[in-house]
Amino acid sequence: MRRVEQPDALQFRPALTAWQVGLGCAPMVVLGAIFEAPDLHALTKSGWAAMLYMASVPMGICYLSWFAALRKLRPIEAAGLHLLKECAFLGAAAKPPGPAQHNQG
Repeated sequence: MRRVEQPDALQFRPALTAWQVGLGCAPMVVLGAIFEAPDLHALTKSGWAAMLYMASVPMGICYLSWFAALRKLRPIEAAGLHLLKECAFLGAAAKPPGPAQHNQG
């Protein structure tokens, strides 16, 4: 597979990625605080460290992998990747409930 040359606008910029992640996570944090009513005082120092680790390291790896894949794809191929999550959601939503879910109603 030959590498597709990208214009300067599509080059990886870590600061821009960090802003995108932060802006994408902000609504989740606000809605989580409103609807879940977390008891943040119950977290120990190791609990805070685990939460910060899980929020930064796995998400960082995911975003780095995603942008690395996008750099190697043509725009039409990248657009097709975006449709995968919508197709997966619709497929999961259309699945009839299993036996365990019938007994809960």
